[in-house]
Amino acid sequence: MHTRTHRLAVFAGTTLLAASLAAPTLAQDASGAAAPTLDPADTGYTVRIGFPSGNRQATANSPADIWAQHLGLFDQVFGAAGITLQYEPFLGAGPAINEALIGGSLDIAAYADTAGVLGKTAGAETTLVAIDDDGTGAWLVVREASDVQSVADLRGRSVATIKATFPHRFLLTVLEANGLTEDDIVFQNLSLPDSEVALEAEQIDAAVTLGQGAPRLLDRGYRVIADVSEVPEAAGIGVFAATDAFLEAHPSFFPVYLATRDQAIAWANANVDEAYQILAESLQLTPEQVQLLYPDFDFPSQLTPEILARIQATDQFLVDQGLAPQAIDVVAWAGEHAEAPAAP
Repeated sequence: MHTRTHRLAVFAGTTLLAASLAAPTLAQDASGAAAPTLDPADTGYTVRIGFPSGNRQATANSPADIWAQHLGLFDQVFGAAGITLQYEPFLGAGPAINEALIGGSLDIAAYADTAGVLGKTAGAETTLVAIDDDGTGAWLVVREASDVQSVADLRGRSVATIKATFPHRFLLTVLEANGLTEDDIVFQNLSLPDSEVALEAEQIDAAVTLGQGAPRLLDRGYRVIADVSEVPEAAGIGVFAATDAFLEAHPSFFPVYLATRDQAIAWANANVDEAYQILAESLQLTPEQVQLLYPDFDFPSQLTPEILARIQATDQFLVDQGLAPQAIDVVAWAGEHAEAPAAP
């Protein structure tokens, strides 16, 4: 279900925290090269960015965006052009975001590669522009008092996650690694918040958790019986998929947006404790809980051949599971945004 819209009006006269917090200058990108600039004629529009979240009050799901918001960097870069970044959290995760992309109520999706591939196969006219995270974590948890001690004990038990999403792929990969299939469990298609409620009420035996929900459940005593470190091939990749109409209308936006995120990441790596505190306040977690989700601040955006191959593997997984009708050409989906393979 589509949740409350949070509007970040970057042209508003908010206080620029960048100066007081020693944020890096935008005159250069992270490598020291001249930063990309907006087309002077490309002004006065709203960029609608959808992202999955179990928190209706969330302003973004990416640490880089959260830091850039807090530091006033988006203000600094887009303010004079009258460009507004409108962040919209979706409890319904990938499927709901894809419906919004297809329906024309979103310009950009920031979500898992699984959702991006399914959106493309469902007819969303999008381009794969960049990645946000190349190793999203996930945990399969049970109640502290549960008699389930391992994944093998889930045979015949009720297990919840969101169908046709990254956590669904993680669950199926974990089951396969332990000699089980989805047919060996009672699968429950529930959102992350609903999974937490059902687990607490003992209506299900296990659930996949990730994002803000994971550290909260672990701190409350829920036990992990598997995590993505055991099946690294199922690690999630966060992607940015933009509508073709948006990219055609605003070709200079993404280079500037990604460069601004890089500036925020550079600041975070130079101010680690403060960066964790900012994320904690935004995600409604403690700094220690945030560290479980983000043990480091490495957030590459490049669509390297390795990344594209991993996304292609995600696509094939969806086809093999009968969740996608046919494979797509991921390199073609990325188009000019794909990095060329290294010369032999």
